[in-house]
Amino acid sequence: MLEKETLKRMYLKEHKTIKEIANSLKISEFAISYCMNKYGLRRVERWERYGVKHFTSRQKQYLYGSLLGDDQLNMKGKRKYPFLVVTHGSKQKQYVEWKYKIWKRLVPGGVKSNSITLVDTGKKYFICGFRTAAHPCFLQFFRSFYLNGKKVVTREILNKLTPFSIAVWYMDDGYYRKARGRAQLSTNGFSYEENILIQKYFKETWSVSSNIGTSGSGTNYIWFNTENTIKFFKIIKNHISHLFNYKIDLKRKLQWRALSKEEIGYIKNNYNIESPQLIAHKLDRPLNTVFGVAWRLGVTQPRGGRKIYERNL
Repeated sequence: MLEKETLKRMYLKEHKTIKEIANSLKISEFAISYCMNKYGLRRVERWERYGVKHFTSRQKQYLYGSLLGDDQLNMKGKRKYPFLVVTHGSKQKQYVEWKYKIWKRLVPGGVKSNSITLVDTGKKYFICGFRTAAHPCFLQFFRSFYLNGKKVVTREILNKLTPFSIAVWYMDDGYYRKARGRAQLSTNGFSYEENILIQKYFKETWSVSSNIGTSGSGTNYIWFNTENTIKFFKIIKNHISHLFNYKIDLKRKLQWRALSKEEIGYIKNNYNIESPQLIAHKLDRPLNTVFGVAWRLGVTQPRGGRKIYERNL
């Protein structure tokens, strides 16, 4: 007969399932269940045996970002609670391992590699990832992020984002066009209205303006010009893994920025008082920019020789 202390150790401390205990001791699952009933050991959920009652703040922040990105919550069949599914291409195995460290206590099988073959093309892809145990704390995220089995974005979700959440989102779905100094979020899985919601969120919460692009397939995505890419990178810079240094450029400097109303007003009011060179120097603008604005404003002097300015450079 299986001793009570042995069963408690294997089931509650070593986190083995009834099937795993049966295989280890080479006895039937029925015998294990019989002993559990005899000793008054209630069956516990896997997450209970792992001792994970609540999610940490970091895990919650991670979820808000990753569920906007690549991760999925699965609640198939008659499950009471969802579980987290993390899958990436095999080239991103280190990133998967970075994610695994956040969820290690809830992942029974560790990181696994596999291959999938597309039915229509026959092309094979190599992937890696992991699945967590189901947990009741995933339930609130499942209810927030999924509607009729499809991911959605709401302002309530966006308001929960922290710099770490946004960094995870960007590591999952971000793209950096270095030649143009533009960052992009591949929000193609969301509707146009949801992209507008994301655009408003960044503007109102972080003072970061963005644009909505359209892909060849008609889906939409968020992109930032250079000025706002620099602002965006400042939000996430302390939370980006070194694995994604290619997606972020902290040394990027703004090579062009729109003239403010104050700058245009200064050129208009001072063009015939100060030399263009002095104005360009004060505004830290190219001389040709000053000439062009003055011409469009109609404040340039007729030709006929060099004008003597009251204040020169």
